[in-house]
Amino acid sequence: MGRGPAWGAADIVFLESLCDAGLSNVEIAERMPGRTVKAVTAARNRYGLTGWREAHRMSPAQVEALRVAHEERGWTWGRIAEKLGVPAASLRKRYRYQRRAERADG
Repeated sequence: MGRGPAWGAADIVFLESLCDAGLSNVEIAERMPGRTVKAVTAARNRYGLTGWREAHRMSPAQVEALRVAHEERGWTWGRIAEKLGVPAASLRKRYRYQRRAERADG
């Protein structure tokens, strides 16, 4: 199985513009023919275009859904991230931040 098309300079510039527009990896993959969500995620990580914006826009209800999926259903952060099209590290950071904020309030 091949690795897919190489990322050229024009692809990276286009990817960066889509990231700056706040699109998720799923939305970006839909706009870039021949690219999978996994390839977009890898490229964003490789070129420093991480998905922190998406993770930081999550509502408390979405963070709770992450907790349920991770803690109660046993989903890994990687599996959840792949479904959402964002880097797993972003989800972990957002989840931990939200949990710390809840503890500080209560």
